Amino acid sequence: MHVFVRPLIGVLLLCSAASVRAQLVAEPSPVAFGGVQVHTQVHRVIAWRNTGSQPVTVDDRTSINQEFVVVGGNCSRFFPVAPQGTCTVEVLFMPTREQPYSDTMTMLSSGQSVGQVHLTGTGVRGLLDIVPSTAVSFPTTPVGATSAERTVQLASIGSGPVRVTSIATANSPFARVGGTCATPPFVLASGAACSLIYTYSPVEIGTGQRQVVPVQVPAEYGPSFFLTLQGDATQGTQTITFPAQPARIYGPGYGFPINPPATSNSNLPITYGSTTPTVCTVSASNVAVVAAGTCTLTANQAGNASWAAAAQRTQSFNIARASQTLTFPAQAVGSRTLVPGGTFAIAPIATSATPNAGQAIVYSSLDPAVCTVNGTTVTMVAFGTCTLAANQAGNANYNAATQVVTRVQLALFAHGFEVTVQP
Repeated sequence: MHVFVRPLIGVLLLCSAASVRAQLVAEPSPVAFGGVQVHTQVHRVIAWRNTGSQPVTVDDRTSINQEFVVVGGNCSRFFPVAPQGTCTVEVLFMPTREQPYSDTMTMLSSGQSVGQVHLTGTGVRGLLDIVPSTAVSFPTTPVGATSAERTVQLASIGSGPVRVTSIATANSPFARVGGTCATPPFVLASGAACSLIYTYSPVEIGTGQRQVVPVQVPAEYGPSFFLTLQGDATQGTQTITFPAQPARIYGPGYGFPINPPATSNSNLPITYGSTTPTVCTVSASNVAVVAAGTCTLTANQAGNASWAAAAQRTQSFNIARASQTLTFPAQAVGSRTLVPGGTFAIAPIATSATPNAGQAIVYSSLDPAVCTVNGTTVTMVAFGTCTLAANQAGNANYNAATQVVTRVQLALFAHGFEVTVQP
């Protein structure tokens, strides 16, 4: 029996060796590079896994066309790939035309194929178009105003996407105010478009005001674009804003700055004046009070080459009459013996705080049955309380002072005693 078994074992060993032959499987497979801009390159790394049970050494690869180029990796005769181990091949795809490309990479070990993978890619050309292609013209716009919006469209019109690397900032008097284009860098897919919205806000009069806004793309996408913005400006219309002024109170030599001040949308300086010089005058932006009454201020702006003269604005406010304050101290002799027909002088007299109207202080009696007053002399009439009043009239600039009083007791004598009668 032993004689017949040995040949059978040898057959089994030969079959086993054939079944465990090394085989490399690519990951990924197939390798799709997709659309790639003509004359640019994309890299892919292919991992080759040894799915057999025998080590394998890659000593060659079949040639592939010039658009697919092996540029790296460790699959080589110096790197045996163990069972279930991997090696790598880095492939570069650089299309030279707008067309599809394909090829097959075959891995060789001792002249025998140990693995294959299919490579595909398409050469595309991204092209950018700008509409309008000529200058973007804005309507004639007055200085200080803002024009209607103008929209510029960026469109990808080639067979592939286009990359926009930068869009320069538009400076005054032009401004980008919106649109759907993202902040660069960004990519527009083939057939896609985005918008840029601009306005024109001139700050000085002039024709043919112009600004060039570069729109940059990489060289492989063709030349960059230069977006031209242009507009004409006419003289602007000025508007003065003159806020209400607070009321004031008269005072000799009193003055104050105009506050809040008037302003113009041109930011040009304002000239002030007064239409009521008997009440107030103006020097620069300072008001001098002349008298109580209604003060009317004017605000003007004459304009210049870029701005027309503004319509005058006025503000009126009241300068109220000032108050007067009297002080009437207690009398030095607060109680006197009644002498019918007798007199005494008011002492001390009332005083008026300065400034005042300059009017005389007038005295009177609020108890004429007890005493009367002529000037500053009091005549005694009967016993009781003599109430003396002091008044000062006002004038055009001062209100009359509030009346102030002081009192003197007039007493009788009986049997040697002084009897004071209280009111």
